[in-house]
Amino acid sequence: WGDLKHATLDNRGERSDAWGFNPFEHAVGHEGDCLVAGWAEAEAPPGDGFILTVQVNGTDYVRQQVYPPCSADDEKPKLVPFKFFFTPAPGALNVSFLLSSGELLKDKGVPVERYLLHHVTMRCRGRGFKYSFTHNDTLASLDWGRKTRMQLRAETDAILLAASVSIEERFADCPDECRTGPFSDTVPCLGGILTWSKARCTYNDYISWYVERGWATDCRRCNQNDMVAKEKELASRSLSDADFVKWYSLLQEALTAPDAPAFKRLVESGCSITADGFNNNTVMRATYYIDMPANVEGTCDERHSAPFSDGIFVNAPGPMSNGAAVNTSCPLGMSGEVQLTCRDGVLTAVGSTCAARTLSGSEEATQRQRTCRSLSTAENCTGFCDFINGKCDFVTRGYFRMVRGVNYHDIESGAAFAMAETTNAANSCQTTGWTKWSDCSALRACERGHQSRSRQPIEGVDRTSLVCTDVIFEETRSCVGHGFCSDVLGRFIPRRGGNSDAAAHLATYKRMSIVLPFSQAGSHVFQSPYITCEDGNYWCRMLTGGENCDMLFEGQFQVRKPGHYRIDFDVADGGGSLEFNSFGDAHKTKPGYLVKANEGMFEWQDKGFHHRRRRTDSKPWQAVDSAYLEPGNYYSRLLRTGWQDCPTFSLR
Repeated sequence: WGDLKHATLDNRGERSDAWGFNPFEHAVGHEGDCLVAGWAEAEAPPGDGFILTVQVNGTDYVRQQVYPPCSADDEKPKLVPFKFFFTPAPGALNVSFLLSSGELLKDKGVPVERYLLHHVTMRCRGRGFKYSFTHNDTLASLDWGRKTRMQLRAETDAILLAASVSIEERFADCPDECRTGPFSDTVPCLGGILTWSKARCTYNDYISWYVERGWATDCRRCNQNDMVAKEKELASRSLSDADFVKWYSLLQEALTAPDAPAFKRLVESGCSITADGFNNNTVMRATYYIDMPANVEGTCDERHSAPFSDGIFVNAPGPMSNGAAVNTSCPLGMSGEVQLTCRDGVLTAVGSTCAARTLSGSEEATQRQRTCRSLSTAENCTGFCDFINGKCDFVTRGYFRMVRGVNYHDIESGAAFAMAETTNAANSCQTTGWTKWSDCSALRACERGHQSRSRQPIEGVDRTSLVCTDVIFEETRSCVGHGFCSDVLGRFIPRRGGNSDAAAHLATYKRMSIVLPFSQAGSHVFQSPYITCEDGNYWCRMLTGGENCDMLFEGQFQVRKPGHYRIDFDVADGGGSLEFNSFGDAHKTKPGYLVKANEGMFEWQDKGFHHRRRRTDSKPWQAVDSAYLEPGNYYSRLLRTGWQDCPTFSLR
């Protein structure tokens, strides 16, 4: 959260100066439940704030008063955390946020109170499901439960117009310069407006002096009471008794009615929602209609996580069938293992041996060191002791292994980096860094193979030394030959419009995948880029928080015979592109050929283009009928954007 303004807020219940206690702490015993949490805030003291109510399928789970800061000089926002658990069922899920205003503060007729929600998220850890209400602000259905002022005003005006009353007559006593209120028919300025600054009002005994000299416009007759009195006078002269009663009832309702509801993020990339349009004692309802996925097979995978202690989690190490049990390592900074089970699609921690690692120099470390050094033989040197260079000692040094996925952000393709053990062997059997992964042994596109890497011990020991018994020196992993038929990498970002540039997509992905506290982009390996509508919506929701998103697939296709080829990219809605070239792996990202969705095929013809473009109208991408391709594998990037219901496409 940053140390300067908000102090710190970790995942273990610590309190920060502004944010209070972390509401996202998922407690033990709620593995199969969903947690809805976030912060609420009321701005602009000294108001009475608002009441926040959160409902799931019509049942109240939260009802909380949110007060503003104590004074206007209080710079710290008064954020109110809220949280609750509920047990979900597959299918339709309706989550509603009700914001109830009290006496709404106004300045010159314009509301100055503002109600906000921050980082509101639903997290079903044990079920591997997450939904961001903040990121999906545009999907909320808004309702006041009553008509808005604009709707009521349209009805009152229709009654007057039917009686041949001009609507403009009610403004006859109010100068045009004074009609400046964005939330009112009448003018919020109740004094005068200076001629050199129409937005400035004066409130003093000398307003007539300014008006007489032409330096200000008198707006005192534009207040709401005078305007209503003027309108009543017009209506009483022209309407029948029955129409007048109906008109007056609608007018009184309009004076206290809310404006059009607004429920949206302050900035597109932010995590704060502001709610606007309130009047005194009005209630806005923002409802999200969510489809909870059904896990018919009851399996678990890496998306599922479980707390083994309040606020401390581990993820499933891989796919787990219904009823399966596995052990996985404790989180970084801890030693031991966690025992996990998957039952009916819910991941649960049934036990753990996790303990905080002892830091060098602590009293506990000193005592353990004395105990270890009192042992003389390798047979007795066990447990937290390690036999090093002929002596028994307690080792606290070492560093942790961090795995962020295969070739995360192209790290492995650019350098070989070490992955150390998390045990004491990191100090007693030191090794070189891992070599780069070898080339995939597969000879044809889409064929399965393997690749390997290795490292060597250093500092006077070899692989047969006793201290290196538990150290891994060789690693292998499966791989596939280049091809678009298996294991393509898909990168997902929030929907950004009709952008068909793969480089821009990757830049956005790298920026948004490290956004805190929740990343807004992610990746997944698919068997094929031809994903179904259901999978497209599911992975957009899981990785970006939205039902729709932009997706980029990276892979290779194979050409077996030389010749001229034409490729067409067809989509039902939205856009996209396919980029590739014939320059080889060393220049695989350089522009070569571009296939635009529903447009055709283009070739990059930048022969001095940037030097001559000021003299001609030529462009680097020129339409072509086909491309001559030699046999081989071609790296390509397929981008799919702007789709509404389904990301399907076809390549011909």
